[in-house]
Amino acid sequence: MENDTPFLTRLRGKIEETKDVPLPVRNWLEHADEEIAVVTHTLARRLTTKQEQTTERTISACMGLIGHGRSFAELLQDLQRCGILARATEEVTPGTYAAHDAQQNPSWNLGRMFYWMRKYMTEADLLTADAVKEYDIQ
Repeated sequence: MENDTPFLTRLRGKIEETKDVPLPVRNWLEHADEEIAVVTHTLARRLTTKQEQTTERTISACMGLIGHGRSFAELLQDLQRCGILARATEEVTPGTYAAHDAQQNPSWNLGRMFYWMRKYMTEADLLTADAVKEYDIQ
């Protein structure tokens, strides 16, 4: 059964069938782990194609029971390191609700690799809930 194979392995296999995969995508596939791939997949499914940012609350909701043992801070750092996220540069007026919200639920820009991986997951027909159902992400 296909879902007995880890998501990242299935993703790598489907993308390897594609011609002319850019080197950054190949490098990402080589160095990403299952948790990074599943969180990227889940973000890609949840966010509209027009969104350029996401929040820590949304990212946290995309974490499944994957078992890599990362803390949330480590996950954010690793997503940033592999190009899925970039620190947002929001300017808000101190003392406003927007400032309070930005402090309680910081925003992150979506990095270049996020868009590439969403494109390749879509083309590989893996941008579905069933693709990662074994992780029971709501």
